[in-house]
Amino acid sequence: MTLNRWSVGMRLIAQYYLLFLCLNIFFPKINLGGTSFYFFEVTNAILFALFFILYRKFYFGNQVVKTYVALMVLSFFSYWAGFVKFGFLDATSFGRLLKFTFFIFYIVFPYYLYRYITERQIASVLNFQILFFLLAGTYVIYNMITSPASMVEYIWGYDNRYRLVGFTGYGIGLDGKIERLAGTTSVSMGVFVAFVFLILLAVYHFTRRNIILIKLTLLLFLLMLTYSRTGVIVLVTGVAYYVLLNVRSLLIWKMAIVVTGLVGVAWLSGVLESIGSMGTLSKLTGLSPLDDPRVVMLGEGIRYLIENPEAILLGSGYGEKYSLEAVGYTHLEGIFPTTLLTSGIIAVIVLALQFYFVWWYARWGSQTIESRFNMYLYGIRLFAPGWFLSSLLSGNTFQTDFYFPIIYFIFMVSYLRARDQHYSLSVQSVPAL
Repeated sequence: MTLNRWSVGMRLIAQYYLLFLCLNIFFPKINLGGTSFYFFEVTNAILFALFFILYRKFYFGNQVVKTYVALMVLSFFSYWAGFVKFGFLDATSFGRLLKFTFFIFYIVFPYYLYRYITERQIASVLNFQILFFLLAGTYVIYNMITSPASMVEYIWGYDNRYRLVGFTGYGIGLDGKIERLAGTTSVSMGVFVAFVFLILLAVYHFTRRNIILIKLTLLLFLLMLTYSRTGVIVLVTGVAYYVLLNVRSLLIWKMAIVVTGLVGVAWLSGVLESIGSMGTLSKLTGLSPLDDPRVVMLGEGIRYLIENPEAILLGSGYGEKYSLEAVGYTHLEGIFPTTLLTSGIIAVIVLALQFYFVWWYARWGSQTIESRFNMYLYGIRLFAPGWFLSSLLSGNTFQTDFYFPIIYFIFMVSYLRARDQHYSLSVQSVPAL
């Protein structure tokens, strides 16, 4: 194959990958009796296999790839430890483990395509996500107007008529019927909306375009329709980080005093209580830590580890059925406490390093090179701390299939572009001998 034909072929693959990133969230999953996957996951598997056979090289060029591989190796090890300990195979969790292992390709694959990706194409991917949020949000508002329900149903229910979930929580079965899948994607959807918000905040920081302000305002409203406390936490963490990076300390103190004063007035006048009863905010203000099921789950996990100290190192076994045997719950809500229970302390450290290295490379790239990709790394930098925090608190907000590829696509393409530009400038700055 000539170099020109190879280049044309790679551009076509890049266009396919962009199509996948733009459209994947618009499709329901295919449900094969306990194992659910998106249509694109099948074509991706075929493409990845063919591509790696042709290229004959697997990218291991940064610590993000290495730590994720290490995490999945440890997860497989703990899965078999659970099999030995409890004497049965958790087939459903094994399928999920294979799926999460497949996510390694989503981190690696951008390496082979990044030279064929432009900043405008990344913007298009983000705009398609916003379009999805807008369509799903319009559907929610339509139902709230035509078939209103109680605020309790809005806040605590998981019906996609009243909650911005869209098709991601549904699957098409072998009989052709669309059915609700186990669990809820509203938490992850809140995290995803916050992710897009923070990326666009970074874009606005660099471009100062008014259209970005309109999109940010729209996303802030749509986030409220997810009723995701975790999404709010991710967004607030990212915005607070942005303020710390860009506002002088004296002004921060002045702002803190003003906000404290306004909150005090609102509390005394009763306005704060009225605001706190609205939408997602009511879930935050009405939170009772001691009565929260997360606390109860965590307590059972701690008790199990105290009674079985070897599990601190080896874990109780990767898989929901193994966790159910160990503590009476399929998980401990946050991925970090769940990973400690199922896979042990070493896996927790490796998982934490995954978030750290994403943040570290994003910080490096956002500071060293002024380019159109610099702003996306800046957005990842804002997002990473809140994403880490969300993984402590709420389910598996890390390995979520409809946004994991997009997050790592934007991160890896921008990092690799910045790396190449940095290397190019470094070479040019070396004086000729």
